[in-house]
Amino acid sequence: MKEINKNLSLLYYHLKSFMGDKGELHSLNITYWGQEFKSTANIMNAYPFICGIIELLKNSDNNELKDTLHQLIDFILASQGKYGFFRHSYGDITNTPAPPIIQIATDISLLKYYELTNDANAIEAVIKNLKFIRKKYLKSNILQNHVVNQNSYLLKFLLI
Repeated sequence: MKEINKNLSLLYYHLKSFMGDKGELHSLNITYWGQEFKSTANIMNAYPFICGIIELLKNSDNNELKDTLHQLIDFILASQGKYGFFRHSYGDITNTPAPPIIQIATDISLLKYYELTNDANAIEAVIKNLKFIRKKYLKSNILQNHVVNQNSYLLKFLLI
């Protein structure tokens, strides 16, 4: 068990090293955009980190984990536009609309956070974003981009 705890701690600090001052999580990948290499702070980068921290907090009361989680969530909430869209959500090509999976993964993070904390701001952000997703990406409750993994995430989101 000590070996698992040691490796989990190393992984946590490695991921945390990608966090910026505002709670954004920079990409583990570098993308070549506009004649330069960029490490973007895509909003979806935080999704697996948030989910992992929440799982750890179910069995721990670690203040450092809580602080990191709150920084990540605060960045997400501050990134939501007035129509529900989460900024800092980039597709594979710069200046193109972000695919819905980025919005959906962010909503799943917020729902899991809400389950842990009952923070009303998280659920309000999800509702606002769901309205955006429905208007922008859905037609007859089916994603219009026909990408299987994105439809799967939508289904996961709707089942939570």
